[in-house]
Amino acid sequence: MMEVTFINVGYGDAILVKLGSQYGLIDGGSSLPQEFVGNRVSLQEFLRKEQVSTLEFALITHIHEDHVCGIVEILHQVHIKRFFLPYIPDISDSKDVVIGSEVPFNLFAYVKAFNAYKNILSYAKDNAIPCIDVMKFQSFHPMGSALEVRVLEPTDNKTQAYTKALEVLVDEKDQLKKLQQVKRLDAISNDHSLVLALRYEGFTFILPADNCPKNWRKKTFSLLKNGNVLKLPHHGQKDSIESKLLENLRIQYVITSSSSDRRNNSSNADVYNQLQQVNPAIQFLFTDETEYSPYFSRPHKASDAIRFIVAEYKLDVKM
Repeated sequence: MMEVTFINVGYGDAILVKLGSQYGLIDGGSSLPQEFVGNRVSLQEFLRKEQVSTLEFALITHIHEDHVCGIVEILHQVHIKRFFLPYIPDISDSKDVVIGSEVPFNLFAYVKAFNAYKNILSYAKDNAIPCIDVMKFQSFHPMGSALEVRVLEPTDNKTQAYTKALEVLVDEKDQLKKLQQVKRLDAISNDHSLVLALRYEGFTFILPADNCPKNWRKKTFSLLKNGNVLKLPHHGQKDSIESKLLENLRIQYVITSSSSDRRNNSSNADVYNQLQQVNPAIQFLFTDETEYSPYFSRPHKASDAIRFIVAEYKLDVKM
């Protein structure tokens, strides 16, 4: 039996995979205290509640605060056996990047995420935890042969270029140029994030992080015809879908990991209208909504996660 749990970390991604008695993690949500109101829960609190003490792996899709920073909070709480990473720059021994306090929030958040990513690399090095470059694999089995993880996007050339840009940021001495490099890295980070396909017992979960369909290759769209669950990229903002995605959509469930305040125009109603028009049978799920008429409602009390369960070649959902 496999469980794939989308944790309600608000505006962010944190996905816990359970196979038998083993656990793995894809992204970790935010570490900003103001994010966790209502039914939202930090990764740290959720793992404590679930009594998860060991992770077979932690995989990071890209460098943004709402995907990376929650993992730093669990480094001394949970034993992580391996990290799967899209970029492994030579920055683990460098100092934290500092750009000053008078900057827009998105740049503050990117620097926070960059430093978190760097500190994860340092922690792994100090504790002899393997950091595995996922771009060296078309597919891999992080928890035994039953679960296959395929890397669909981006290309290896793109991640290599991003890795070099991270090293440039660390080496840059001029503060103005450093700030410009932060702006550039923040602006292109989503386009360089991993698009993954998890496959177990014939069921496929497509997890694009924040990498939107405008960047995808033909083979990535083709998987939608046989997929079962799609996590909308970029929290359901307008760029989370486009015509090629709609043309190939045969998905049973579409899940959005977003906050109920729908910031940044996330969980955009026009997105769901278009999806519903091409496939009326789609079931929409939202990690941080109790009611989103006419797409979704929780008949019972709101929860802190949505859990997909694959067992005996059946797919069920618990909210």
